[in-house]
Amino acid sequence: MPTTIESFSAELWCEVFEFFDAVVLYLTFGNLNSRITSILSQCTPLYLNVVTIKDYDMALETILPDVEYSANIKSISFAQEFQFEDFFARCSCYTLQQLRCLSLFYLGDMGCDCTMEFLDELAQLPSFESLRLRVGHMSYSDRHLRRLLQLIFTEQQAFLSLKQFVLKCSNPRERISIPTTTMVKQTSLKSLILPSLYVENCLEILPSIPHIKSMKIDRICYESHVVQFSVFPCIISCSCTHLDLNVEHYTNWTDIEYLLERFPNLLQLRITCDFILSNAQQWEALLQKQCSRIRKFHINFIRTYIVGNAVTYQDLQKSFSTYFWLDRNVEIVQDIENCRLIVQFLK
Repeated sequence: MPTTIESFSAELWCEVFEFFDAVVLYLTFGNLNSRITSILSQCTPLYLNVVTIKDYDMALETILPDVEYSANIKSISFAQEFQFEDFFARCSCYTLQQLRCLSLFYLGDMGCDCTMEFLDELAQLPSFESLRLRVGHMSYSDRHLRRLLQLIFTEQQAFLSLKQFVLKCSNPRERISIPTTTMVKQTSLKSLILPSLYVENCLEILPSIPHIKSMKIDRICYESHVVQFSVFPCIISCSCTHLDLNVEHYTNWTDIEYLLERFPNLLQLRITCDFILSNAQQWEALLQKQCSRIRKFHINFIRTYIVGNAVTYQDLQKSFSTYFWLDRNVEIVQDIENCRLIVQFLK
């Protein structure tokens, strides 16, 4: 006899199924009865999370052959380095009209698995919002990476709906460079995470990301030790409220002030820098002048090979003890394992 749960409408079943990863969903409900199988294959939104070889085989051999409408696939995540070209050979990007999120992992260069055709197809998906890439080795000489950055930041009719781009690298040996053109493309990006970027390039791309809310650059560096900031247009990012930067050891106060001038509406600021920038009075003056709206502030002072930067925990406690810092519940944390001191407040 049919149970009450089997009389649920297809719409209600779809709402229930959205709480499940696609692999778990098919393992749990795939062979119950013909009606459930029909709902799974015809109208259920699918979220593929490929973690193991078993998941990969399940996705290729069971789920994809059963899905009648590839447009029902909303997100795909590869947690390990799988040959996803085989996956997309059976399920072309052009059929994934409702794909919103894609997460990929590579042990080597992007070129090991990623093809130009795949990138061009991905760039044309109308609902695509989030792209997350994690690579072991990264080189800007890799033509696939260059093509991807070109599609995102310069080509007018590519990645029109992309709101989040995350590129992470386990061992970035070379700095990447985002291409720019005289004809500025205004992207829809709201969140951007990069492993490295030249500060000059960071300033150049601001016109391309007018809607950016959050930026994180794991290593911001310079093409030369002396940056001529006067040659850059005075572009200001009014939308950015969260900024996370790791700056080179030779970054000075002029560099920091110029960067913060570009982001006047920051609410959260996180900076990793050398102890040479541990002057509390200068940080106080800088925040009051450039970032008066800051509510969450975090500095990692790290020790580099520079001689004469032996600032101690007691030194920081003493210098960051004025009314400005105490009023913001300043906290000094000593991280001995990573050879760093942390200054942070939460107002």
